[in-house]
Amino acid sequence: MAAFVGITGGIGTGKSTVSKFYEDKGFPVLYADNIAKNLLANDDEIKSKIISEFGEKAYINSTPNKKFLAEQVFNSPEKLEKINAILHPATIEIIKNEFEKLRKNGKVVFTEAALIYEADFSDIFDFVISVAAEKETRIGRLISSGKFTKEEVEMRMNSQMPDEAKNKKADFVIHNNGTVEELYEKCEFILSLIFTLEKKAE
Repeated sequence: MAAFVGITGGIGTGKSTVSKFYEDKGFPVLYADNIAKNLLANDDEIKSKIISEFGEKAYINSTPNKKFLAEQVFNSPEKLEKINAILHPATIEIIKNEFEKLRKNGKVVFTEAALIYEADFSDIFDFVISVAAEKETRIGRLISSGKFTKEEVEMRMNSQMPDEAKNKKADFVIHNNGTVEELYEKCEFILSLIFTLEKKAE
């Protein structure tokens, strides 16, 4: 039976690079963030709940008003909890269903999800990989991407569980403070460990 592996980590740690590495190796990767964004944009029941909770400004011509929603939820732990309560159950259900379909190919299946522990669904995975990096490294990466200001980065980082807490819970930890080549070597090593543990479980 194919192993189901979660890849988690805070914003800017490099979990997407790790996920892309495994995807390029030919393994199926589910992206929780993409699933949640699709639900937010296209699921009528989700839309109704979001508008009920955050008001009509949450959408512009039926398209999610991402700037408005980000300002709402990342400045308020209570509002962040509310949007997560709307999106997480449906997202997790889709991830479970997709894994059931993908496991038939016999390959390890990965899921990238920043909030595996915050959303309390680590139990669906056989293994969880936590990708971690030093705070200043993370901030530098995100600012250089041009997508965030320092204030926006810190706001998002403060809304997530610290790396140290994720690392304690995870089965494997990748410290991503070096080069991409070093990161890929660590990814390869963990993959070999997963294969070894899979064989022992057979």
